[in-house]
Amino acid sequence: MREAIARAEVGDDMVGEDPTVNALEARMAELLGKEAAVFNCSGTQSNQMGVWTHCHSGDELLIEETGHIANYEAGGPAALSGVSVRRIPGDFGRLDVQHLEGQVRGGNVHFARADLSAGAGGTGRRVGAVERAEVPPGRRPVLQCLQRAGVLAERAGGTV
Repeated sequence: MREAIARAEVGDDMVGEDPTVNALEARMAELLGKEAAVFNCSGTQSNQMGVWTHCHSGDELLIEETGHIANYEAGGPAALSGVSVRRIPGDFGRLDVQHLEGQVRGGNVHFARADLSAGAGGTGRRVGAVERAEVPPGRRPVLQCLQRAGVLAERAGGTV
């Protein structure tokens, strides 16, 4: 690995001059059918970019109670985006519609607007060397949970 690193062609990715990063971003955009992609150097950076992109200052993020964003990112949503976090009991680190129904508070100017549900990622908690976010047999696939949550969010006027 050190030899590969030493031989790698590198450049400044901030100005589009790193060929490895450029190739990775182009491949991900192609795979996902998007115009472009952005390389993030950490999961925390990716999470916080998602919060900042999808929420507005004063919004509320609904997240499964063991979620990484709520527990292991140093208050990032509040500090970086002005977004409060409300932890919701879920299923092994994931939120599905039955966990979210009745949780979106609306119709009262005193409540924060719920604008993003984060419930498909890992918990960040470890038991020994095994991450709890590994989905045991019989658990719902993440994509199906996100699709159902998306329908609920649209009905409530929010995003997932």
